[in-house]
Amino acid sequence: MTRPTTVEAVDTMVRITDGRVSMTASSETTARVHIPDRQPLAAIETHATIRVDGPDYKATLELDADAAAALHAALEEAINR
Repeated sequence: MTRPTTVEAVDTMVRITDGRVSMTASSETTARVHIPDRQPLAAIETHATIRVDGPDYKATLELDADAAAALHAALEEAINR
């Protein structure tokens, strides 16, 4: 993995639900985007990993080519509004 790109001061909220029990944690934290050094990748391989580590939780999103493209399109739309 390459050195991560960081996005500072991200408001995050994580909710875990197990049956009828639900817990929520939220904080301001840093999001880190990791991209593999090895290229080219197959479409089903992880193209980017987004990690958010809060004081009481950790969240990881692993994006293959389709998921990375969908996230890119959604963010581009949000920026251009």
